[in-house]
Amino acid sequence: MDRQQIKWDQQLRFRHIEIIALWEGRLTTKHLCQSFGMGRQQASRDINRYLSLAPTALKYDTRLKGYKPSAYFKPRFSQGEFSEYLQLLAEQQQLQRSGFELLELNRAATELVAIPERYVDPAVVRLLLTAAKGATRVKVQYASIATGQINERLFVPHTLVHDGFRWHLRGYCEHHKRYLDLVLSRIRGLPKLLYRSDHSQGCDLDWNQWLELTIVPNPIFSAAQQEVIAIDYGMEAGSLSITCRKALADYHLRRLQISTPIQAFEPNSQLLVVSERRSVMAPASR
Repeated sequence: MDRQQIKWDQQLRFRHIEIIALWEGRLTTKHLCQSFGMGRQQASRDINRYLSLAPTALKYDTRLKGYKPSAYFKPRFSQGEFSEYLQLLAEQQQLQRSGFELLELNRAATELVAIPERYVDPAVVRLLLTAAKGATRVKVQYASIATGQINERLFVPHTLVHDGFRWHLRGYCEHHKRYLDLVLSRIRGLPKLLYRSDHSQGCDLDWNQWLELTIVPNPIFSAAQQEVIAIDYGMEAGSLSITCRKALADYHLRRLQISTPIQAFEPNSQLLVVSERRSVMAPASR
């Protein structure tokens, strides 16, 4: 199957077919009609087209009146990961708040915990993206937690980063004379675009250096407990490898609730530790 011969929008619909069928266990034309604003005939053609590419992936269940994954199902347009389904549910929550019609998903059996969104001004983001594209200095008013004051910063942004909880602005700070992250929601007012800078993304050493972090169960636990943790995180041979930018390593560790070094450790507060970190080549796709 040559995916390059399939239009991008149809690949998205095929991905939707796989996610719904795999995690809901029932796919109908209504799912596609609601998601993509198409008629039932077009939805039926998409499903049949998908089945022509993956004839053993789905089978029609007359009792369910829909398609379900067969024993031979193998994702071709998705990763087959639960996070894809959860992302779909989260998108539905956002659409509902905006007044969109909801998909016919099995929401009664799922619930997502949503943390409060930190407010980010769209006008601020637009200016910062403009600055980042051109390696342009900006003057920002930044609220500091350390001092409790709002200070003026000259900053050369290059990337917006989301750590899973909040947005950061990565770039060069002329006050501290180094590359660092600003919390996006702490920028007050509109940034002022100034002039180009030589402090581009390519000069950010920590951004361009990649690390491989080896994560293992915390050795303070018993062997049986460590096995439970290893299975929880899908470890192979008792360890998990994460490849990331050096500048973002701490964010990855925080998401895993790993503190380095461990301070005032309580057994239930940190299940994982870093056993090794080493520099590696950048992934081929970067």
